[in-house]
Amino acid sequence: MEKCVMALLCLMGLLFHCGAAISAGTSDGLESWGYAKVRPKVNVFWWYYRSPQRVSTLGKPWPIILWLQGGPAVMDMIRLLKILSKEIPALQTSPMFIVGESYGWKLAAMIGVSLARAIRTGTLKLWLGGVVLGDGWISPEDFAVSYAQLLHDVSRLNDNAVKDTNKMAATVKKQTTAGQFAAAQKTWTDLLSLIDSESDSVNMDNFLLDTGMNPVLARSSLRGTQLMFHNSHTSQLTPNTIEGIMNGVIKEKLKIIPKSIVWKEATLEAYEALANDFMKPAIHEARIKLLSFESLLIDEYVLDVICPTIGVEQWVKKLKWKDLKKFLSLRRQPLHYCDSVIYCSKESKAYVRSYKNLHMYWILQAGHMVPVDQPYSAFRMIASTTE
Repeated sequence: MEKCVMALLCLMGLLFHCGAAISAGTSDGLESWGYAKVRPKVNVFWWYYRSPQRVSTLGKPWPIILWLQGGPAVMDMIRLLKILSKEIPALQTSPMFIVGESYGWKLAAMIGVSLARAIRTGTLKLWLGGVVLGDGWISPEDFAVSYAQLLHDVSRLNDNAVKDTNKMAATVKKQTTAGQFAAAQKTWTDLLSLIDSESDSVNMDNFLLDTGMNPVLARSSLRGTQLMFHNSHTSQLTPNTIEGIMNGVIKEKLKIIPKSIVWKEATLEAYEALANDFMKPAIHEARIKLLSFESLLIDEYVLDVICPTIGVEQWVKKLKWKDLKKFLSLRRQPLHYCDSVIYCSKESKAYVRSYKNLHMYWILQAGHMVPVDQPYSAFRMIASTTE
């Protein structure tokens, strides 16, 4: 059977088996989807949404968001966009913003670099507007060495646990620096297990919660570390879970997904297959995007543990950019959203610091899943980027 990677424009990636390439869509033309063959026995599933609220004008075309939750890999994405630029003409004339979250953050940086290169050489006709990196897995070693401090400060780890956690995190850093990425991945997984036992199962997506309290992941196939790349077990595909929805109403709507395909939020097999890539840093790719003069937006969510704010701030300081010192010296600006009678708040919802093409957001009261914790703040952040 052929393999497929599921993608959305906004884009989200999963690897599974599928049949031949097919295209379909809604009768009103606002949605289209299908499979694109990017290499032998590998197809990519794509899903394109058009906004019903606005049409493009010659002076201001409607932006396109390419959403990355995980895969596909860089070259597969380039091939996919070459195919879709013919299938969807708007891709050639509208600014595209690559938006990645979590592990997709890391891929967004890498894909952004390759995409910009393909555009410059003329092999791909697209307009790259910028890259938005959300709570992303850019520097695993900086995150690992931040866990103990963060969880101690919020009273989830005691002094003895901090010592053990820091010791294991130091091993992660040593292995990563030495290029021993598979070993670092194993140590990092053990580190999360240690934190889970010593913190009475703190939720790694949001330190205010315990394991199982996450509104998105509580009934999913994941437990313990709650991330897409950790141990999973079989769960019932009930209608009110994300897996139940994807394998139920969504599969019925699309009509082209083979019956044998079961959507899964995560698999241990996928995590293990990434053993030599998962712990690789992507700071260099983020720097290249910054130097390309395209917009680079970094957003962090202050209640997150897995990609903690203090870890993000540490890797940002490693960017080799001539304007970094100036950027870091600037005062952060508080954001208050009062746009209508329906939504008006005088509370500080976020902070932002901007200089030239680098923008950094701190989203308050949000964990790893910002669309769930603070959907309006997430919406405003994206809107400010694409305007």
